[in-house]
Amino acid sequence: MPKPLLDSIFLFMETLEEYVDAGVIITSLSVVFTILNVYLTLNKLWSRKHHRAVAESISIAGRLVAITAVTILTINFILHQQWQGFINMTILVTSEIVQIFVGTGYWVDAQRKKGFWRLFKDSLKLEKQESTDLAFSLFKPAAADRVIDILKEVAALDARVDQREKEFIENFARNWNIKIDWSDFENLKTDPTRFQKLSSLLKNYLGSYPPTEQVTQLRDVINALVKIDDDISPEEELMITELTAIMSTYIYKTEVAVWYHVALIPQNEEQELYIRDRMPDKIKPKALAGGECYVLGHYHSLRYAEAMCEKYADWDCVCIPVQSTGEEYRFFRPHRKKLEKVK
Repeated sequence: MPKPLLDSIFLFMETLEEYVDAGVIITSLSVVFTILNVYLTLNKLWSRKHHRAVAESISIAGRLVAITAVTILTINFILHQQWQGFINMTILVTSEIVQIFVGTGYWVDAQRKKGFWRLFKDSLKLEKQESTDLAFSLFKPAAADRVIDILKEVAALDARVDQREKEFIENFARNWNIKIDWSDFENLKTDPTRFQKLSSLLKNYLGSYPPTEQVTQLRDVINALVKIDDDISPEEELMITELTAIMSTYIYKTEVAVWYHVALIPQNEEQELYIRDRMPDKIKPKALAGGECYVLGHYHSLRYAEAMCEKYADWDCVCIPVQSTGEEYRFFRPHRKKLEKVK
């Protein structure tokens, strides 16, 4: 911009400030531009308010959230006696209310006889049914069958599969052209091995190196699935904590500073042979605390390691959670809360 023109602008602003407070100018301009924005938005919408497709494209819940946020700001402006801000927010609230009326289909010829409140409720119901459409369109993993298996196992964590959980998962399966067989999920019983199965399914899925965006979406979908029946069981809470930690490590590429494991400690030669026969070849006994034990698994929480100990309850040997930080191990002694270091 030429220097003479800049000098003229600065001179004009300095002259204007002598007569009018700069803050008033800025807030007044804000009001003017808000009015212009609202007019242009509603003008485009108003000519199409009688079209059903236009009405259904407006999120009533989204407009209600916007009104709540704007109302909070309006109260703040009133408390501070800032009339320009109050006018600004009032205009925005009015715009949101008009959009709610359009969104309910109030001006659609075939629906006006229903009345506003019935239309309002019907619109919210429709929006609830469509609430996962965006997730379905964004979340299309290459290993979709593995994701469905993970979701099924999550639903079965509390030893029952609620109908709402089935419908939630089937919506994804239908969108990905996958047919679900629920026959293996009838008459479920509490099974500690289900934890390990679910963890293995997730780790196998992550082993295919899916995009971090998909893993982030899977994390959100799993959390939504757990909450869908309005009852989060202790088993679900425990497992979701572990699954979330596994996925977060993958998403953020972080190193785990502390791991938890399960240590199987044979008490005699017979138990030693029994354990060795069932251990994979790569699992070798580790010398700890003046004896030998078999350290298994890599878990993110002590509670989860304790749950994994239940898997070995019928092995008739001592099973203790172990914490490791690098080469240092700590045993959690049975029936004792104090953490004892093992050299």
